[in-house]
Amino acid sequence: MWHDAGLLFGLPDHFIAAFFNQVLPSTVGGDGVRIWLLARKGAGWASATYSVLADRVVGLVVLAFIVIACLPFTFTLVHDSIARTVLLVIGFGTVAGAVVVVLTGVQFRQFFNRWMLTRHLSSALYSIAAVCRSRRSATIVLSCSVAVHLLTVTAAWCCVKAVTAPVSFAQVLFLIPPVVLISSMPISIAGWGVRESSMIIAFAYAGLSQSDGLSVSILFGALSFVVGVVGGIFWIVSGLGFRVFKGTRARPEPMPTIDAG
Repeated sequence: MWHDAGLLFGLPDHFIAAFFNQVLPSTVGGDGVRIWLLARKGAGWASATYSVLADRVVGLVVLAFIVIACLPFTFTLVHDSIARTVLLVIGFGTVAGAVVVVLTGVQFRQFFNRWMLTRHLSSALYSIAAVCRSRRSATIVLSCSVAVHLLTVTAAWCCVKAVTAPVSFAQVLFLIPPVVLISSMPISIAGWGVRESSMIIAFAYAGLSQSDGLSVSILFGALSFVVGVVGGIFWIVSGLGFRVFKGTRARPEPMPTIDAG
């Protein structure tokens, strides 16, 4: 089951995933390791993959909803028409794209089941739709996702205070989610470069110091690196390795199900 796979994932595993996020493109490395760790603990490759993919998609969509919810306030800071358009595209485009992809996978599931690769993709999308249909599961997942994103904003605000930048918590709340959403794209190692460029542009359009934006971004990246180092230590101490474990290939993979609540 999707939620059973999630319960197998402990705090040390999150640190280990954070380590691989720092050495591979954006979140791709960490997600791959999370899948491997879940499968190694008995969740099965299919359930592990569906669980991590659902977690990633829901997290990005919730972040996009936060961007959309903050738009009326963000527009009080950002007056440039091009920047406003970009924010609208980032927020609504992410949500619309996710909805279209998930609905396509669900509605045309029989068609996609003809081929192995598309069959697994369709099953993963179906599991995401199942999470959304279950009131209990959706409430838990959405609440945890919002809490994680707010903690990210709080961490960024702590970086602002550390460099004594004249930026309020409200301004950080309005500017950080779009930056995090953009830096989630797997086009750079750990988001370096993309995050800094996005932060500088966001601060500039909001009428804030670009140098403060760069300093905050670098410090935020450094904190993420420190968390990754802790994960690397967990990885070394645990003695885990990328080796085939018994029973993984032979055991049939059950379809993920979620109890309707």
